Amino acid sequence: MATRTDCYPWWHEPLTALIAQPWAKTTVPSGCPIVGGNATCSPEQMRANSEAWLQQRYPQVLVQLGGSLTLKTYTLGRYMHSEVGSGTAEERVAVGEAALNQMAASNRTLLQMLAPQGYFGPIHADESVCLARGYARGTRRNGCGGSADPNTCCAPYGRWAATTRDPSITSLVCAHYVATGQTDNFARGAVTQWGPAAWIKQGQARLDRFVAQAANGNLYWVGDLPGVDPFHTFLVREGVPLGTFKATAIAEGQRALALPRKPMPTLTLCPEGPGGGGPSGGEIVLAVAGLAAGVFAGRFAARRLGFMV
Repeated sequence: MATRTDCYPWWHEPLTALIAQPWAKTTVPSGCPIVGGNATCSPEQMRANSEAWLQQRYPQVLVQLGGSLTLKTYTLGRYMHSEVGSGTAEERVAVGEAALNQMAASNRTLLQMLAPQGYFGPIHADESVCLARGYARGTRRNGCGGSADPNTCCAPYGRWAATTRDPSITSLVCAHYVATGQTDNFARGAVTQWGPAAWIKQGQARLDRFVAQAANGNLYWVGDLPGVDPFHTFLVREGVPLGTFKATAIAEGQRALALPRKPMPTLTLCPEGPGGGGPSGGEIVLAVAGLAAGVFAGRFAARRLGFMV
């Protein structure tokens, strides 16, 4: 089913309601800190530690996760929380889908892609690590993130993206929705994402150049998605969309990043049924989790999202 741009998908309601709850921002600790660029435990040990913590403190969340915390959901949750832990429900879901699409496109497993050396951790390293590993000062390798100096950092760990942070409850639930296919290709086949907001101060020419450079790598903006601010989460697919010329696809990406930055539109939920949304039963399960946490009860009211940074 094609993603509609004039309304929110059915899962916007339960996930946005969850994001709004203070308790859902709670970090699920793995008990394994990142030291020297790698976690101090294996992915499976971190997953098991996190599941045990949830079972003791938030067992109803495990119900929402299907009864257990799978390694696929846990790995996606770490990635999503590390890359876009403050985004809208739609941005979090789209980033999660991009990881699964990248996995399929590159014929790798999630762990091969996000923990190639057997450990979770960051994607980029600071200058001292880069120099110690033989990268000359001023070397740039595999990007450097929005806030880092592109002349003094590198990505020496072999990870496709960061898995540095222990995930929140919200990130794990969002990851579960993605991992179990409930979000139904919302991101239109996106295979990766960037945060161009970091370059706004450099002006329109910098943003336009970014879109053109992505196209040189055969990566093009997926188009408007409800609840997704392209400045915060710029999602790209591989290859020019069918029926579109390369120049047109580049122009569309540049339009999405045209200054001044505009607020996201307020939308309503898509209608349920064929051509609209999906079943909203997930919100009932989340309501049970909310009741147990003493936070909220009953059916979630439709939420309306405005501009989020």
